[in-house]
Amino acid sequence: MGRSVSLWIFLCLSVFLKPFPRTPTPIVDKHGVTIGILAGRAEDAEWPLLHLQACELLNSCRTMCTPRKGKQRVHCRGAFIALRCGVSHGGGQPQPQNLENTPADARVLEELNSHPFFKRIAGFATGMSSGA
Repeated sequence: MGRSVSLWIFLCLSVFLKPFPRTPTPIVDKHGVTIGILAGRAEDAEWPLLHLQACELLNSCRTMCTPRKGKQRVHCRGAFIALRCGVSHGGGQPQPQNLENTPADARVLEELNSHPFFKRIAGFATGMSSGA
């Protein structure tokens, strides 16, 4: 599961599960194989507010993205805009390469990735995935 997908699942579950469990909980398939982990939440009284502010920022940035049509609007992750960032290692390409976006989308990604809300959430998720 990619880091961006994990973060989206983490964000969505943290808003909709009340109360969201503090203890990490594995998600297993019918064979007992762990396919995901509910990471729990940070021991921080401001954690729910942090998520609400992150959701508000996502909503405000959505209107600044390049308009999508067809498969760009509804795709394997759902019916919403999904921007790419980072390095691509797959798709039959001969070597890893940086993902590219339109200038408008690149500005949106820069704002989101540099915002303290997302740095804290991503840091927590990374700590959980590394066993910290």
